[in-house]
Amino acid sequence: MKRIFSVAIAVLFGVLASFAEQIKVQDIALVAGNSTTVEIGLNNVNTNLVAFQMDLTLPEGIGIEKAGCTLSSRITDENQVLTIGRLSANTYRLTSTSLSLTPISGTSGTLLTLKLTSTSNFVNGQATFSNILFSTSTSQEVGLEDTSFTINTLYTLTYKVDGEVYKTSTVAYGTAITPEAAPTKEGHTFSGWSDIPATMPANDLVITGTFAVNSYTLTYKVDGEVYKTSTVAYGTAITPEAAPTKEGYTFSGWSEIPATMP
Repeated sequence: MKRIFSVAIAVLFGVLASFAEQIKVQDIALVAGNSTTVEIGLNNVNTNLVAFQMDLTLPEGIGIEKAGCTLSSRITDENQVLTIGRLSANTYRLTSTSLSLTPISGTSGTLLTLKLTSTSNFVNGQATFSNILFSTSTSQEVGLEDTSFTINTLYTLTYKVDGEVYKTSTVAYGTAITPEAAPTKEGHTFSGWSDIPATMPANDLVITGTFAVNSYTLTYKVDGEVYKTSTVAYGTAITPEAAPTKEGYTFSGWSEIPATMP
C-alpha cells in the first residue's frame, strides 16, 4: 500500500525542456464545508519517467487532506510514496520518486488523486499547478507547462409548488439556471415560477409556484333551450337543479351529471 510521508526528491541533472507531456485536471465541484477528490492526469511521451515534483496553489478556503491522497496504479513501484509538503499558507509541493527507477506505466491516465477540503464559506476559486518537473531514469528533467482548474461551489436549487417540494438539484455557483418546465395539474392553471436569477447565487435557492383552480360554465338545457347557467370551480360537488315543471308535460330528468365539476 502506498503511504504518504516525507522523503527528499532525488537531485536531478541535465534539464530537458518539453511540453509534449501534460498534466490534465478537470474542473471540480463541492458543497461548501465538505470535501471531494480530484484526479490529476498525465499524458506523456517519455516512457521512462521515474520521479516528479509539482507545486499546487489552492484558493483561500481550500486545503489538502493528506490521508485521502494516493498515487494511482500507474505507479508500479510498491515502495514509491507521495510526499506533500507545505511551502506557504496555500501552496503545497507534491513529490514522488521511484528509488528503484521504475517508470510510470502507460502514456495517459490518472497519476494521483488528491482529497481537497473546503471551509463552510468557500465560494468558487482556481487552483494552479506550477513548477512541474519530471525526471527520467537517465537523469533528464522534463519541464511541463503550468495548468489550472476551477473549484466550483455547489448549492441546492429547490422548486416548490403549493408549498411542496417539486424538484431539487445541486448547482455550481455562477452556473446559468434554466427554469424547469411548468408543471401541469388537471383543472388548474399554473401561476408561473417566482423570480429566477440568470445564474446560481452563492447560497441555496428556493423557487416557488402555485396552482389556481379553474372555473367552468355549467349549463342546463331543456328541450334544446338554455334553462340555467352558472360558473363552477373544478372539483366542486354538483347538486343537480330541481326538475322543471310544465303544465301538461312530464320532465324526463336530467342527463347524466358527474359528482364533481370536470
